[in-house]
Amino acid sequence: MKKAIAVFTAIIVLGVALLVVILTTNKTPVCGVEEPQNFCGTKTFYDEETSEGRAIFNTNCAACHRLNKISDPPILENNIKNYTVENFQKFVRNEERKRINQFEIECMPFPNLSNKEINNLYNYIISVTY
Repeated sequence: MKKAIAVFTAIIVLGVALLVVILTTNKTPVCGVEEPQNFCGTKTFYDEETSEGRAIFNTNCAACHRLNKISDPPILENNIKNYTVENFQKFVRNEERKRINQFEIECMPFPNLSNKEINNLYNYIISVTY
């Protein structure tokens, strides 16, 4: 009986050790790419700049804005078409706000974003809303 318990315990310990090794080792790329994709050989939906814009949106804007949702105060789909990239840069930095605020809350300024980052953010919002 003691021998059976020792064998069972050894099997469990080896199984857990094997599971830890499998989960902690580097995975081989799927279809030759670093990030797995839905289908082998397909490209990501966004280019590098738009992906950066998406990351900036998720970090700075997504807490208040939801793209393509009814619950968005103020709705980006309606507002973004009124901005050029230059006007959007000024708006994001709070240099120039030329809109009537229908809401009690004003959009937070982000003066730390570079022109390139704001351009990428603008392009991401445009790509999602149109």
